[in-house]
Amino acid sequence: MEKGEKIEDTIIREVKEELSLDAEIEKFLFEIESENRKDYYFLIGKYFGTPKIGGPEAERMNAENQYHLEWVEIDKFEKMKDFYPNPEGAREKLLATLNI
Repeated sequence: MEKGEKIEDTIIREVKEELSLDAEIEKFLFEIESENRKDYYFLIGKYFGTPKIGGPEAERMNAENQYHLEWVEIDKFEKMKDFYPNPEGAREKLLATLNI
């Protein structure tokens, strides 16, 4: 977050910077506080554009450090064991929040 920025504005900006998408937040889902940070989870209702890595991730990407965008259907997400990051069981909270 930038100084004075609302979390919702941060989400919209970061989605644009890192994924090259214009997004609309549908609703706040939950927050998880870990030792040194807070993670906020929102449901994006609509997005516009074609996903493409941008921002610092695009600058850092190299043969040893790869970033790939992947759409994952809920049934596949339920079975994923390598969801990252997964602070304090974020994967499980997300599935419960979405009533899955």
